[in-house]
Amino acid sequence: MQVLKSLQDSVKQIEQMYADYEDLGLLIEMSQEEQDEETVQEIEEELLRFEGEFEELRIQTLLTGEYDRDHAIVTLHAGAGGTESCDWANMLYRMYTRWAEKKGFSVEVLDYLEGDVAGIKGVTFEVRGENAYGYLRSEKGVHRLVRISPFNAAGKRQTSFASCDVIPDIEEDIDIEINDDDIRIDTYRSSGAGGQHINKTSSAIRITHFPTGIVVQCQNERSQHMNKDKAMQMLKAKLYLMKQQEQADKVSGIRGEIKEIGFGSQIRSYVMQPYTLVKDHRTNMEISNVNGVLDGNLDPFINAYLSAPKKPGRVGQMQKKRTGRKANMVNIAVMGYGTVGSGVIEVLQTNKERIDQRAGDEIHVKYILDLRDFPGDPIQEKIVHDFQVIAEDPSIQIVVEVMGGIEPAYTFVKKCLMAGKSVVTSNKALVAKHGAELLSIAREKNINFLFEASVGGGIPIIRPLNSSMTADEIEEITGILNGTTNYMLSKMFYEGADYEEVLKEAQEKGYAERNPEADVEGYDACRKIAILSSLISGQQVDFEDIYTEGITQITKEDMMYAKAMGMTIKLLACSRRDEDHIHAIVAPYLLSSSHPLYSVNDVFNAIFVHGNVLGDAMFYGSGAGKLPTASAVVSDIVDEVKHLNRNIMTMWDQDKVELLPISDTSKRFFVRIKGEPQAMKAHLESKFGPIEIVQVESLEGEFGFLTEIMTEGHFEQCQKEFPSILHRIRVEG
Repeated sequence: MQVLKSLQDSVKQIEQMYADYEDLGLLIEMSQEEQDEETVQEIEEELLRFEGEFEELRIQTLLTGEYDRDHAIVTLHAGAGGTESCDWANMLYRMYTRWAEKKGFSVEVLDYLEGDVAGIKGVTFEVRGENAYGYLRSEKGVHRLVRISPFNAAGKRQTSFASCDVIPDIEEDIDIEINDDDIRIDTYRSSGAGGQHINKTSSAIRITHFPTGIVVQCQNERSQHMNKDKAMQMLKAKLYLMKQQEQADKVSGIRGEIKEIGFGSQIRSYVMQPYTLVKDHRTNMEISNVNGVLDGNLDPFINAYLSAPKKPGRVGQMQKKRTGRKANMVNIAVMGYGTVGSGVIEVLQTNKERIDQRAGDEIHVKYILDLRDFPGDPIQEKIVHDFQVIAEDPSIQIVVEVMGGIEPAYTFVKKCLMAGKSVVTSNKALVAKHGAELLSIAREKNINFLFEASVGGGIPIIRPLNSSMTADEIEEITGILNGTTNYMLSKMFYEGADYEEVLKEAQEKGYAERNPEADVEGYDACRKIAILSSLISGQQVDFEDIYTEGITQITKEDMMYAKAMGMTIKLLACSRRDEDHIHAIVAPYLLSSSHPLYSVNDVFNAIFVHGNVLGDAMFYGSGAGKLPTASAVVSDIVDEVKHLNRNIMTMWDQDKVELLPISDTSKRFFVRIKGEPQAMKAHLESKFGPIEIVQVESLEGEFGFLTEIMTEGHFEQCQKEFPSILHRIRVEG
């Protein structure tokens, strides 16, 4: 009859939910017609309520075990940790009673043993309510607490343990024979919390079953006889369950495997310092609100346990098939939730199945470090404000640094590497300044420091240099490495706009920062070519030593001359090998239409590479932006997951490379100068050598000329003779 009534109640609940569903649909239609904000708010509230009820009903459908509908008998025992563990057992007792209250269940204490100083050594209580055992069977196991204990005078963190055992309260008569010789029945005085006696007679009962070692206790009734009957019922239930498992030494299906109440055997950890987190180690369910959980908010963990698939999902199956092993979970932390950081999270979520498959393990974002909070964002529960949370968590294997700047990025990254955590970064300033040192630490710790996104955004260049081109001696790398300046120069060339005009437009579109100095002065491209130069040389190239010239002096008149010559102007970052030296420079260059970088326009980047065996190669794509950069970051994450505890060798030592002085490098130059070409040509050629005159009809009182190849030093000496020179631009190729 009880089962029938339960089924009838379930049908009524489903019918009511169907009616509520139709009502919600009607409300939505009305709100669309009336555009009433109050109606929208009401709909949101009703949706939340409906979703909660639906989830509860869904979970109930999973409670189909033989004993799931029964009441539950829960036993808590303090474990390793002394007084702290007794206090922890008491906290767990309160947690379960609060959870039961919220469910509308009743709680009755069957046995209670106080701690010597505080808390409880053990407690057995019955939770009465439909499906109580079905829910609470998820709680069987060892629970671990990490906090600054109030019982520790030194104020140090303390780890405490307590065990939870759950059995169904099987009320019907169980056909289990118990020989009198197999048990010992002890009586003792009942007591309650706080040392208050329930009665002054020895009415409490303890039964010990010798063959199995099972001990049951009951003291809730004032009658010794009644306590004995309840204790005997509990003993029979436990023996019956053991019999059902057909192995007297294993009861993993109902009672759960009995483990030592100590470190390494916990099913769930509750961390209150240095960060706040509750994590179930079976399902990887996490909640940062520890106090909320301890106040009875257990449903997310219970639901996750009940909903957990019995077999590995598609990703796990594919990974297992491909790798020959079970897929593991790799915890990562993301430092910075700005443009790139949010992009990383988005990429990991959007392509999760494919990314996990390629990594061979499941990638799980455990923390996101940021000074801000993001209320309403699903990632808020992962937000932490203290770097030490990440640094001190041994489960974090990979850290993603997307904060930017040198500090505190350098300090954080170095500490992570020293702690044995691999690091991925998109921070070009950090890599250019400290790349060699951080790579050295990674090699020493047998972990990895990867930085594909630091150069070229989404364009793969670091990995090809370290893998695909290892057989080559790279003789030259020339690239358009800054999307902002390339966009500006493209606009100036094709639309005839001046510098200030295109800069304002770039800022409005978000291509340029309010302070555009790093882009327009060439500093951004300089750091990127410093990284590439260090990689191809295997030694440190300091970006401070690289001659850098931005685009601030480029005018629309310069573009007019470029068009007249069938050329364009691009900001290039170049690194060339000259025997035993490296020559590196960042500066605007005139490119002929035959040059491979001529047609790279807008915000796109491109990198030209020449190897002594390979010959020429070109890498082209989005050099910046949220998702392209995030894509490169995630590819590094995957690489590090595949190479956990194994360093991917990157030849970049801390020994410094001496760059070839800019004055000793040779090239052609284009020069704009005031005056008349015929009157000045002879004098110009006496200094510069043979020149080629270039004129633009609309530009009066000036002309341009192209020099032959000469050194920078020679050119500087020559131009001192002509104060009427307006501008000079280097010519590539």
